[in-house]
Amino acid sequence: MLNIHTLSVGPMGNLVYIIADSVSLKAAVIDPAWDVNAIVKCLNDHHYSLDKILLTHAHFDHVNVLIPLLSQFNVPTYVSAHETEVLMDPIKSVQFIFTEDKDVILLGELSIKCIYTPGHTPGGQCFYSEPHLFTGDTLFVGACGRCDFPYSDLAKMYQSLSVTLASLPEDTVIYPGHDYGETPTDTIGHQKKTNPYMKMGGEDRFSRIRSGV
Repeated sequence: MLNIHTLSVGPMGNLVYIIADSVSLKAAVIDPAWDVNAIVKCLNDHHYSLDKILLTHAHFDHVNVLIPLLSQFNVPTYVSAHETEVLMDPIKSVQFIFTEDKDVILLGELSIKCIYTPGHTPGGQCFYSEPHLFTGDTLFVGACGRCDFPYSDLAKMYQSLSVTLASLPEDTVIYPGHDYGETPTDTIGHQKKTNPYMKMGGEDRFSRIRSGV
């Protein structure tokens, strides 16, 4: 079974996730940001052994305690191979393990699938351990990540949301990178009905954004 611990940290409503295999107690931190002490405390409180770090993308507000965390734990850090354009100092010097779509990462007895979801950044990815999906800034409850960076791509974001993520089982529970919605989590099925970027007509919304309307 996958244990999930959510830390709400920083000035931007970031959600950091500590996930662990309940049998081996091996843990992973998803998007370590803002409060390294809170992350370490959660690991220690639950007697977890940090086994790896997973990045949905490399924006500062999702990685700004990566280096301090790695200074305490010598563990591998995974990021999409397509995210190199976004990697900046000081994390650019980290010896990353680069992932591709559909790669599987083992956490104890559990499997975590990498799902490539570009749009917000070139190498955005989600982590899927059925029925749990950690969406970073690809999908929020009721919204999606901004696409106004020079390297963002609205068409790819629409594909990531309306095809890639929409094809997952309806009862998939999403865990976004920010607490921007009415609830911290939701299901893919409900988001397809209520999120304007996923529900029917979402393509028109993206078209109007692209044209500046």
